[in-house]
Amino acid sequence: MQNDADNQRGESRFVSNTVALVLQTVVATLLTLVQIKLLANFLTKGDFGLFASLRGFSLLLAMLAANGLPQLLIRFIPVHETNKARRDALRLAVNCVGGSTLLLVAVVAVVQVLRRWAFGFVPPDVLSPDFYMWFYATTLGVMLKLILYGGLNGLRRLSVQVFLETLSLAAILVWIIAARETLTIAGLFRILGVVNLATVVVGLPLFFIDLARTTTPVG
Repeated sequence: MQNDADNQRGESRFVSNTVALVLQTVVATLLTLVQIKLLANFLTKGDFGLFASLRGFSLLLAMLAANGLPQLLIRFIPVHETNKARRDALRLAVNCVGGSTLLLVAVVAVVQVLRRWAFGFVPPDVLSPDFYMWFYATTLGVMLKLILYGGLNGLRRLSVQVFLETLSLAAILVWIIAARETLTIAGLFRILGVVNLATVVVGLPLFFIDLARTTTPVG
């Protein structure tokens, strides 16, 4: 009876996850295209290219700090779920969040020491304290989202990931529309930083609650 129930839950997740991924692909593509169109219209060509380069640099730092930990969650959370090893699953998730955060702090420290070289392609008038703060806030938010989404993938809760990411993209788009006449590089990273960190603040508690519930022994 237990195996039948597990199979039914697995089939249910497969259907819902497949539908969620298809919807995310369509909606995320449309939202991203509209976002790019708006930025191209309201930024100069130089600022548009600079923002794209800085956004790519931020993503690179986030991926460096995440350092394969999302894949670790995808690989081992199902093992702990099968064994109902609640403590091990929670320990793994906490270590991934904490370890990646500490690594990002180290990466940011190195980048700041070498900022004249690391940001050598950025005009000096852009490199304000406000820019640095929101650039690193964005990087932190993206890095934690990578960990969060790795955990949700491990739990096979792709519908939650799709909901969070779609809401995040929509919020960024709405904010860009509202601020389109006064967009700056630092302002764009403020938008990305606030929205990405807000997504993490909402998503991480949901992930840990679901993780604890899923890996709790029955009976």
